[in-house]
Amino acid sequence: MTKKWILKPFFLSFISLTIVLFLVFQLMFQNNYSRKIDEIKINEEARVSTVKRYIEESLVQVYADLAFINDMIVRHMENPDRKNMSNLEENLVSFSIHKGIYDQIRYIDKRGNEVIRISKTDSGASIISGDKLQNKKHRTYFTSTIALEKGMVFISPLDLNMENDVVETPHKPVIRFAVPSIDSNGATLGIVVVNFLAQSIFNRLPDMRSKTECCGNMLLNRDGYWLYSERFSDYTYSFMFPEQEQIRIYDFFPDEAEEIYTADQGVVSTGKGIFLWNSISPENVPGGFSDLKDSGMLKTAEDLYWKNISHINQGFLDEIRSETIGDVFSNFLFILIMNLVISLLIAYLFYRNRSQKVHMQHLATIDTLTGLMNRQFFLEMAAKSLGLVSRNSEMAALLFMDLDGFKPINDTYGHDAGDYVLKEVASQLTTTLRQSDLSARFGGDEFTMLLLNLKTKEDINLIVSKVRSGLEGSLYFRNKKFSIGCSIGCAFYPEDGETIQKLIERADMKMYEDKRKRKSFSWEPGEER
Repeated sequence: MTKKWILKPFFLSFISLTIVLFLVFQLMFQNNYSRKIDEIKINEEARVSTVKRYIEESLVQVYADLAFINDMIVRHMENPDRKNMSNLEENLVSFSIHKGIYDQIRYIDKRGNEVIRISKTDSGASIISGDKLQNKKHRTYFTSTIALEKGMVFISPLDLNMENDVVETPHKPVIRFAVPSIDSNGATLGIVVVNFLAQSIFNRLPDMRSKTECCGNMLLNRDGYWLYSERFSDYTYSFMFPEQEQIRIYDFFPDEAEEIYTADQGVVSTGKGIFLWNSISPENVPGGFSDLKDSGMLKTAEDLYWKNISHINQGFLDEIRSETIGDVFSNFLFILIMNLVISLLIAYLFYRNRSQKVHMQHLATIDTLTGLMNRQFFLEMAAKSLGLVSRNSEMAALLFMDLDGFKPINDTYGHDAGDYVLKEVASQLTTTLRQSDLSARFGGDEFTMLLLNLKTKEDINLIVSKVRSGLEGSLYFRNKKFSIGCSIGCAFYPEDGETIQKLIERADMKMYEDKRKRKSFSWEPGEER
């Protein structure tokens, strides 16, 4: 009877706890799965918005470049001269090389004859002349633009460039921007056309995608044809080849495509995954073409817009579901076996782990005086960055910098002056270094910088030179003029060390060598300004 009274409560408690745990873990599965999916959707919504903003900004910049080019050409055509023509063409070549995003820059007279044509080459750009110049009077962009008024602009669809009515190979996705060239008397001289290389945009899209391989970015035209896609690259621009099978998004995702082409933006979940999209139209670019549209100054070849889509494929969602089930089920078995005592221990561990995370989030990561990373955060971020550098077999370098002449300033003018110097140094580092680099106030008047994505060791000399030139100038504090210098040591990853600690030690040694070489630096009290 005693065993019965002992076992009965035990089994009742055990069964009750099992049922509760099962329900809890069912709820945990739903919450964890939903949270993971929501995080992915939030990240992809942000990325889709970033891609749209980048494309819109690129289009606005093309329009600004086109207006600049047109102004140059009109000024020349009003006062034609062979020497000036040569200078104009050379200037356009330099402009094309500098920009690197235009396949062609052309001036076409009012009869449709190409007068100036600058073509991009592998080594830069070249002037096309003689019998290589063509007549374009029957092209849509010419007939549409030549009839426009001053200040108006024509934009073509995004398609592949054609030469002599044949699609050019290798394929060059282009958007043609054109404006009429009208002189000061109001006479139409011709048109200026730039073939904007859309590939310059496409090349950036992989850098903007999610860190996971869950999502595929797609850009489609108004009819559902792919203009850009990593997954469906075999079907891009199929509308340019009538003899081939015409494949569109409707052929793979018919229901989803109907949703996408019904709304300007949105999110739809189906058995084929999650689709997030927005619409990109030159007519709606804020602060640019939208103003032209409102004033009737924008003309497009058609109802011009593109669909910018991120597709989270169903296979990835199934992997997330299976992973979540596995995690929850293993935890369920573990807690079930260890019963209530282990459950309490796990609850405590969860609580401690959560407390640690909250505590870590409250730790200062930024040096409050300079706004740079503090020492601890720098070490953490640098260690992670070196891990990425190692996996990608890239080169990195660590700079360790110590200010020369800082202590006399502190002693002479006080800590306010010293703080001012440190903030000025931080400002110079922020301005000089690239966004990919890390910088921190390591302690006192010591600063560290981790330079990533270096191509050669010679790159470091330019960066160090910029840092020195930015710091070694005159500073003014409360009408007092004084100078500051710096000693810099450099350590390369991985040859000088494979950990951030080793690199710091090595760079610190080299910094003291640099300081001994620069021992001629002396500080003198400043003069009144």
